[in-house]
Amino acid sequence: MRLVRLVDDMANKKELILILHVR
Repeated sequence: MRLVRLVDDMANKKELILILHVR
């Protein structure tokens, strides 16, 4: 289990949510 991968996935989701919110 890789913590870095999980954190990266969470960061990607946060970015997507932020982008969707802005639009």
